[in-house]
Amino acid sequence: MRAVVVEAFGAAPVLREVPDPSCPTDGAVVRVGACGVCRSDWHAWAGHDKTMAPPYVPGHEWAGEVVAVGADVRRWAVGARVTAPFVQACGECPQCLEGEHQVCVDQRQPGFTDDGAFAELVVAHRAT
Repeated sequence: MRAVVVEAFGAAPVLREVPDPSCPTDGAVVRVGACGVCRSDWHAWAGHDKTMAPPYVPGHEWAGEVVAVGADVRRWAVGARVTAPFVQACGECPQCLEGEHQVCVDQRQPGFTDDGAFAELVVAHRAT
């Protein structure tokens, strides 16, 4: 699939062929219909987020259509039109159990901890 890849902080991102993502058992693969550009994407690209390391695919404000679901997913099906929050929380840590998903200690973030949606396909983790 095609994806925009940041190969070095501050350098112009490039369009590259990259492998299609695998569908996790608790997630879904989504064909990206649209993806916004956020100031946090710029901070990552500029090297301000010390957890980031190039190369990576940015983009976390997306919407699209489900093209595959994992074996543990019950709420979503192929063809569903979806979006997902920036923080894909675990749902099990003390913060999640208190409803504070944005500070989950085991969070996943497209475009940061995982490849993002500046691509033809993106993974929505924890989509059960």
